[in-house]
Amino acid sequence: MEEAKSGESKADFIHKYSIAQKEARKSLYWLRILNKSEMVPSQRLLPLLNETEEIIAVITTIIVKVKKIDLLNFTLHTSINGSCKKSLFFIRIRNCDRTHSILIPIHSR
Repeated sequence: MEEAKSGESKADFIHKYSIAQKEARKSLYWLRILNKSEMVPSQRLLPLLNETEEIIAVITTIIVKVKKIDLLNFTLHTSINGSCKKSLFFIRIRNCDRTHSILIPIHSR
């Protein structure tokens, strides 16, 4: 997940989190096998099993939410009083059957 912070694109970010999700699921699989083997007492493994399931749930939520948000960055150059450059940050959020759009103006000189 640390690698995802430097993702080069939204798809790259999602891909890296998907790898983390896969690895967490693999850890859960092995913890369950270890639990069934009874080589380690269940009371020692249950907190690890629960925490691993929580980690998987958090990673899954991040992936789902990022897939729902489209971030588009664009710049609109306008001439306001001579040399003002106006940038707009556009966010489109898809939520079920509705789409919300937000334009955030950023002024720089």
